[in-house]
Amino acid sequence: MQVLEEMLGEPIPDREHLSLAIQALLEVGKKFHDRGESVLTDEQRLKILGEARVREFDEATERFRNPAIVPAQKTVGAYAGRWHQLQARQVQAGTLTPDRCSNNQTCLVHFTNYSGVNAPVESIDADKLEGFYSFCLGKVAARRTAPGEGWSVAYARDVFSVTKGFVRWLWECGTIDLPRNVGSKAFKFGNGLKAITTWTPAEFKRAVEEAPGKLKLGLLLMANCGMTQQDISDLQDSEVDWTEGRITRKRSKTGNCETVPTVCYKLWHLTFRLLQQYRSGSARVLLTENGLPYVRKELKENGKLRKADGFASNFLHLKKRLKLNRSLKQLRKLGATLLDDHPNYGRYVPYFLGHSPKTVADKNYRRPSQAQFDEAVAWLGQQLGQS
Repeated sequence: MQVLEEMLGEPIPDREHLSLAIQALLEVGKKFHDRGESVLTDEQRLKILGEARVREFDEATERFRNPAIVPAQKTVGAYAGRWHQLQARQVQAGTLTPDRCSNNQTCLVHFTNYSGVNAPVESIDADKLEGFYSFCLGKVAARRTAPGEGWSVAYARDVFSVTKGFVRWLWECGTIDLPRNVGSKAFKFGNGLKAITTWTPAEFKRAVEEAPGKLKLGLLLMANCGMTQQDISDLQDSEVDWTEGRITRKRSKTGNCETVPTVCYKLWHLTFRLLQQYRSGSARVLLTENGLPYVRKELKENGKLRKADGFASNFLHLKKRLKLNRSLKQLRKLGATLLDDHPNYGRYVPYFLGHSPKTVADKNYRRPSQAQFDEAVAWLGQQLGQS
C-alpha cells in the first residue's frame, strides 16, 4: 500500500477498501490463472469465490471508485471507538473486567475491518451481519484444513457474539435500525468442545514436592479449593477462619452474582500451615515480595491491557525444570475430575467449583451438607498425598 502511495505521490483516501479490492484481484487472478482461462464471467467468479466473498469485494471496489463523503464521527470506526470508551469506563466502575474489555476490543477489530473503518455506520444491516457470519465460518474452515490457520470455533463464536453486542448497542443509541437477523438461531458454529485434559495425581504430588514457597501454596490452594490464580490473589484475610483452617468465599469471577454459592472449604494440613506462614497481615492474604497482588490487571489510557501473574511466571520455571506439559488452568479441573469418579462425592463437583445450582431442588430446597462436603475434600486430599 505504501508503494502505491509513493507511486501516486499522494495518500490513498480509503486504504481499507483498496486493500480489499487488491485482495480480490489477486485472489481471482490466481484461481483464474490456475484454470488457464482467458475470460472470467460473473457466474465463474461466483462459483470460484462464493456469493459472500464476491459481494464483499464488489462493495469494497465500488466504495473505492466512488467514495462517499462520510463525516468522521459517523463512521464505523468512530462508533467502535465510542463503544470502547464506554467499556473502559465500565472497567473503572468495576462492572467489567479489564480482560473482557480488552478481548471485546480485539474481537470487534475483525468486524470493523470487514465493514470498513471509514464506512458509514448506516451500512451495518442484515446483509452485512450475514456476510460477516460467513466470513467467520470461513475462518473456522481454514483452521480445520490447516492447523494454526484461521480461528477456533470458540474464538469465532466469541468474535461474532461481540459483534452482535456492538450492533445492538448501535441500535439502542438510535444510530441504526436493528437488523432482523441479529438474534437468528441460524448463526451457529457448533459446540467446539475439546477433550478435558488435567493433571494426574502423580504429576501434582511431584510438582508440590519440588515447588518453592508461595508457589507450593498456590498449587495446593488450586487443588484444595478449585481456585484460579485470580482467586488466590484476591483471597481476603476475612475469608479465612484462622482457627478452624477454612476458606469461605465466592469465586472472584462470579463474586457479584447472587446465584453462585458461597463455598466453605476445609483446608488440608499443609495448605493451612503454608497459608499461616505466608499470611501478609494485610487485607489481602498473599502479596509479592514488593507488596503487590500476585495477579494484576489494568487498562492503560491507550486502551491496552497490562497484566502480571506472579504464579504463572514462577510456574514456568518449575514446569521447564520438571519437563511438565501442564498448565495451571488444568489444575482446577483435577479436583473436579477426581471427585466426579467417586460414587458419593461426585454430586459435589458443581459446588466445589463454585458454580450456580442447576436444578429447581438445588436452587430452592436443598443445601449441600457441609459435613459431607468436608469429607469429600478430605478424601480428595488423600488422593493427592495430602491430609
